[in-house]
Amino acid sequence: SGGFVLSLMKNILNKGYTSVRKEKQDFVFNGTSVNNPISLKEIQDHFISESRNLSSLRTTNTIGYREKWLHCLLIEQMQDNGLSGLDLDFLYYETPAGKVKRNRQFGREHIDILAKDRKDSSLAVVEVKKEGTDIGSAVSQGLSYIGWLWEHKKHLKPRIKQVGWGVSIDSLRLVIIAPDVDIQNFALDAVSKEWIEMYNCKVNLVSINQDWGRNENVSVTGNFEIG
Repeated sequence: SGGFVLSLMKNILNKGYTSVRKEKQDFVFNGTSVNNPISLKEIQDHFISESRNLSSLRTTNTIGYREKWLHCLLIEQMQDNGLSGLDLDFLYYETPAGKVKRNRQFGREHIDILAKDRKDSSLAVVEVKKEGTDIGSAVSQGLSYIGWLWEHKKHLKPRIKQVGWGVSIDSLRLVIIAPDVDIQNFALDAVSKEWIEMYNCKVNLVSINQDWGRNENVSVTGNFEIG
């Protein structure tokens, strides 16, 4: 009696690919085995191994892991007196934003970061990319989230008031964050311009330092409002 099972996940890189699968590992404790140093050592070894594994997955640009690393650093700085040049307060991470059909199955889309703009209390959708090259697709993706918020704002307003965010969903802002954003060669397409006008939202392209992963120090190198 008094036994339990501790389940931990292991991230495994698919050989020859940049995708990762997860494998569950169960550590079984049956009564007195909780004091078994072998079991405890196995758990410690798991955490040590996974910390090294995650560091490797981040640095090798494995799908999603480098961006999530950047997400965490941005959120930390938003919460710690803000990120200079951005003026955003963190609200929520990976907010569900509707469903899309992929590979014959429906799955939820998630907004990377929801934040509050300190200057005008608008609700900001933050889309983070690990590279600053294909900004056009990032803007289109972000505007689809803006559209979802706009479409459902009547239902979202009471919830926003309930959680005390102090933001206006009638005033929306899209913020694209990526290293070395190539603003000089970027131009909005006609559809994006139409959506920006339809949702009456503001769009900012925020460029950060390319070497942020070297010492986990993120700094804003440019902030451009477009539209």
